[in-house]
Amino acid sequence: MAISSINAELGPGAVNFDYWRWFPHIFWFSGWTSNSLWPNGFCYKVLSVRDEFASRVEVVVLLEESDGNKHEMYRFSIPAIQTRGTVEFLIGDLSRRHGLRFEEQDYSGVRTHPALLKEIRKRKRSIAD
Repeated sequence: MAISSINAELGPGAVNFDYWRWFPHIFWFSGWTSNSLWPNGFCYKVLSVRDEFASRVEVVVLLEESDGNKHEMYRFSIPAIQTRGTVEFLIGDLSRRHGLRFEEQDYSGVRTHPALLKEIRKRKRSIAD
């Protein structure tokens, strides 16, 4: 599960698309909840970036606090074919532990930056939130 991508060097929670090798894939966003560690509230964002040369997907799991602070909880790379099953298992666990529901946003057909922006505008919540 080593990370060997341009994304690993961007810093916690950051992902990058160059629309040549690296493309947006599928994102999942949870609703908001709170607990004793984050009494003011938090949500999860699961971002995946497809490496078309290696047929792999890099997955980044972020916890965002209500004040906007983000914490990278996990970052790993898996074969592209395993993305949906792996992430569904992960968000299933997060859902059970925190009483969350997740929304999936599939950007796997996006090939350009303008196309990504157009798709983001169509949705009520974006990866920039």
